[in-house]
Amino acid sequence: MNQAIKTIKTRSAAYIKSRLFFMDLAKVSIATLCLSLLALAKVPIQPVPITLQTLGIFLIGLTLRPSLAVASVMLYLGGATAGLPILSGMSINPFWMIGPSAGFLLGFVPAAFIISYITNKMKSRSFIKTVFALVAGQAVLYLCGVSWLSTLVGFKKAIAFGVMPFLPGMVYKVLLSASLFKPISYVRRKI
Repeated sequence: MNQAIKTIKTRSAAYIKSRLFFMDLAKVSIATLCLSLLALAKVPIQPVPITLQTLGIFLIGLTLRPSLAVASVMLYLGGATAGLPILSGMSINPFWMIGPSAGFLLGFVPAAFIISYITNKMKSRSFIKTVFALVAGQAVLYLCGVSWLSTLVGFKKAIAFGVMPFLPGMVYKVLLSASLFKPISYVRRKI
């Protein structure tokens, strides 16, 4: 009898762990797919195009815990490196790591982590705190992007071409994402 109870407990724990693993795998896959779809919307300015990818990073950071947020962005970048047409405007560029957008793309990883980390540590989920988390993630994204872009075009041009055109859209994306945070939190608790 005692052995039967141990066996049931062991099997049920294994089932729960495997179920959670597949739920996490599904969350990462869906987040990566959403990020890929948001990359389709593109305003082709040079040297870095305007896309909705940062909106995807914001939503990933708000939706997933930090490890899953990082995993989904890494999967996205891995797919881009493998040659999948998931970069802005469905472009295929396995050498994206040496292009002008490389710093911004690599900045997706720490940005998603920071947003997710801050929002998961919040005791009360307010609009202002959510905006703070999103702006912190965007600041890291700009830091990474401008750092790389400045090696190619100089610091002043990196600010002019890598930050200034993106500021109006960033404000809209931050406000949209922050306003979606409470509904996202509700859905997240249900999953």
